[in-house]
Amino acid sequence: MSARRQMIDIGVREFRDHATKYLSGGDTLAIRKNGHLIGFYVPIKRDEAKVRQAVESLERTVDRIVDKNGNIDDELGEMFDLYRPRKRDEEKVRQAVDRLEKTVNRILEETGMTEDELADLFDLSKPLPE
Repeated sequence: MSARRQMIDIGVREFRDHATKYLSGGDTLAIRKNGHLIGFYVPIKRDEAKVRQAVESLERTVDRIVDKNGNIDDELGEMFDLYRPRKRDEEKVRQAVDRLEKTVNRILEETGMTEDELADLFDLSKPLPE
């Protein structure tokens, strides 16, 4: 007979401040923000064989990409290194902004929409137009 695990009701700040403790435990968490339930954390038993298979699959995928595109290990490392500050290539940024501006202007011209109407399409708090 397995022991039933407890559900703990905690605030988001408590969860943030003590995440390591909660994530290493076996209890299900009901997480609240300003008194409103925003989610649950339900721990699962990890199948180490499946984890190993997933890592091996990822390695094979990266190897195929490297074979196809050349050695990109440094680029992949930089992409996933969240602690390293990114160097911005200002010229690339300027070119991307120029392309975006041209695209937006083309959309506005072709659809007859205003900038506000286009912006509303990307506002997730508003319903999509019919």
